[in-house]
Amino acid sequence: MLKNRMYCVLIWVFIANIAKAQSYRYLPADSARIAIATATTPEEKFYGYYSLDRYYYTSGLYDSSEIVQREMYEISKKLNNDSLLVDINLAISNKYINKQEINLALIYALKALDYAHQDFRKARTYINIAGVYAWNANYITALQYLRKYDDLGSYPHFTLFRNMMYGMAFNGLAEPDSALVYLLSTETIFKKRPDVFGYAQALNQFAKAYEIKGDSDLAIAYYKKTLAFCEQNGVGSFYIIACNNYCKLLISMQNYNEAKRLAHANLITATRGGNFYGVSLAAQVLQQVYGLHNTDSAYHFALMQIAYQDSANSLKKIHEFQNITFAQQLREIDEQAKSEVAALQRKQNIQYGLIALCIVSLIFMFLILSRTIITNPKIIRFISALALLIVFEFLNLLLHPLLEKITHHTPVLMLLGLVCIAFLLVPMHHKIEKWATDKLIEKNKQIRLAQARKTIVDIETEN
Repeated sequence: MLKNRMYCVLIWVFIANIAKAQSYRYLPADSARIAIATATTPEEKFYGYYSLDRYYYTSGLYDSSEIVQREMYEISKKLNNDSLLVDINLAISNKYINKQEINLALIYALKALDYAHQDFRKARTYINIAGVYAWNANYITALQYLRKYDDLGSYPHFTLFRNMMYGMAFNGLAEPDSALVYLLSTETIFKKRPDVFGYAQALNQFAKAYEIKGDSDLAIAYYKKTLAFCEQNGVGSFYIIACNNYCKLLISMQNYNEAKRLAHANLITATRGGNFYGVSLAAQVLQQVYGLHNTDSAYHFALMQIAYQDSANSLKKIHEFQNITFAQQLREIDEQAKSEVAALQRKQNIQYGLIALCIVSLIFMFLILSRTIITNPKIIRFISALALLIVFEFLNLLLHPLLEKITHHTPVLMLLGLVCIAFLLVPMHHKIEKWATDKLIEKNKQIRLAQARKTIVDIETEN
């Protein structure tokens, strides 16, 4: 179980490296800080934080990650932007995967799904959820979410990870032939869209598939290729996992000297990186190797494994307390955002009421003045056209939030909705304009005739 957890942590490191949307990508930490300092919009600042957060939680700097994530969460709630809410919840899920908090990781991944209205973000969220289940060795459910991803279409940003995940799931189900069907294309995909974390895991899955098939030569070749690739590209954390898997294969083949050599190197790498689980895995291998001929050394590494396992468990308890605090802080941001939205809604309702009152007042004043003031038909037509525009814009203001909700912010559907509103208003406007024009022209004729009669009477009276 420990091995599965350590291995699957690296899955999420790769998830943090896949393209986060069609319009943005991760920045290096220094570039992200510059982007935050020079951002001109909240969205730009959000994605600057997003890249910086990715650096923090993949480096184990969880305290810094939580500070940045609070900023991101506050921005997304203030803007009430579903796309940003998807991204921040997936970022939180990624962080919890790295912290070994599988339950919280799943909670936030599913929460992201509530806001994922666009197919692209739904697909990305399904990939993340599949990763959570694979991390927990629940390969059947992982496959179900991978197939949900496939139902939405093909997205080049995720193809490498998708094929690697299929390979991992089928390897976990002891179906190496099915795994190889998906893994064989990963090298071509990597050349088009390089991602060192994803490809390192794909190479390791190749080795696992051939190991399950009983082809030790190919399994060893791919383990060596995986280790060399990790060394060349600085993927130190995954090197520990792959090296541990390779050592276990060597032990099963009774190649104890090579297993001991690699396990000692792995122990040094894990110790330098402060990777408690990595140290525990390496110590477990060395305990097995030395247990054959050197009981003192075996006992020493057994104690080391227990000590580092205890340290990891103590660290997990500290993380649990921090997680509760972090969740409470997010709830406070939610409550603040709800209060601000309610205040804004009240303000908008007052403005809508005033606008409606002004429209009714203008119509009332126009009808009153038209009885006493001679109105030119051209002026009538101009005022009617102006009234049509005012009414249309007023309806647009009222219905825009509803249209956004119904169409899920799809511009084409929103445009179609506004066209339908105009399609209903224009004929109504023409009928009302014709009626008003005829009535007012007739009324104006009567006013002119009355004035003419009065003029004649005044002239006769004077004469």
